[in-house]
Amino acid sequence: MVTRIRRNATVDNTKAIEGLMKSISNAQDAMVVASAIIKTGTSDLYDLMKTSNLSAHAIDGIIATLYRPAGRSSTLIDPFAFRKAVPEDKAFYSAVTISVTKAKDILPKKVLNTISVVKPAVAGEETVKVSRG
Repeated sequence: MVTRIRRNATVDNTKAIEGLMKSISNAQDAMVVASAIIKTGTSDLYDLMKTSNLSAHAIDGIIATLYRPAGRSSTLIDPFAFRKAVPEDKAFYSAVTISVTKAKDILPKKVLNTISVVKPAVAGEETVKVSRG
């Protein structure tokens, strides 16, 4: 086990840090186990309810219900029809985006680099990651 202590960290802080690290790590392990139990249990429950022709079942305030998520719709706009409907260049181009993947299929990388603007990644907020070494 490697213990790294910053020079300005006190022994009290080190013990508190190590206690939190162990607590978080144990909770992460419990979540993995719980997730696996939920996944297999849900699948088994679904199969049992279907074979029993049950759409819902309740016990001790716990309710299991078969349902089908609505899903998400997607809208595709015909670019040629859109261009006809929006004849002004400024309005048309303000609404249009280019797929980088498709553009790479059409133009060489060198040409794309001359006409592209790359926005650098913005780092997220600093946080702590706890993992088993």
